[in-house]
Amino acid sequence: MQWSGKFRPALTGRGVYPRPIQNPLPIWLGVGGTPTSFVRAGELGLPLMVAIIGGEPRRFRPLIDLYRETGKRQGFTAEQLKVGVHMLAYVDQTTQEAADTFYPGYAKAMTDVGP
Repeated sequence: MQWSGKFRPALTGRGVYPRPIQNPLPIWLGVGGTPTSFVRAGELGLPLMVAIIGGEPRRFRPLIDLYRETGKRQGFTAEQLKVGVHMLAYVDQTTQEAADTFYPGYAKAMTDVGP
């Protein structure tokens, strides 16, 4: 492997481990909430991993549509324009049970300053 960049010395003659079994190595592009990042993924035709760290998941739908429209304009197929979602979730029998079980500990973790 060879690589050079701006922020560290170049890497030359190094192995990448563990070795991938796929050829080519599957790469997913992680994005947040900016339209530019969704457009870039569509232009490259890379599968998209949407990181939802807050807010309503439904607000990402227009951005996913933008990704797919951009990718199709670039000549990529629907099969190439895969979408995954990464977010925190908790599921129980009912919404109320989920809130009652999960929220107290989550709120404490988000507000405690520490020991």
